[in-house]
Amino acid sequence: MDPQVLGLTRLSHQLTRVTGRQLVTRERAGGGVVTLADTGRRAVTAVHPGLDAAVRRHFTDKLSAREIETPSSVLRRL
Repeated sequence: MDPQVLGLTRLSHQLTRVTGRQLVTRERAGGGVVTLADTGRRAVTAVHPGLDAAVRRHFTDKLSAREIETPSSVLRRL
């Protein structure tokens, strides 16, 4: 089997598992959009309590709203 297809199959399987556990939500409009659900955010915080603060401190706090929206809009189109 093609390694890329195999990789996508495994990814799809893992997304199905975490969706079933209500850790993420999936949307199939124009491709696939996976969003971390509240349950997933709580699970991440339980495992790594400082992650949200670290991401804000090292990444999002350094960007303007426009800078955050630009890659977001590009990724939505892909």
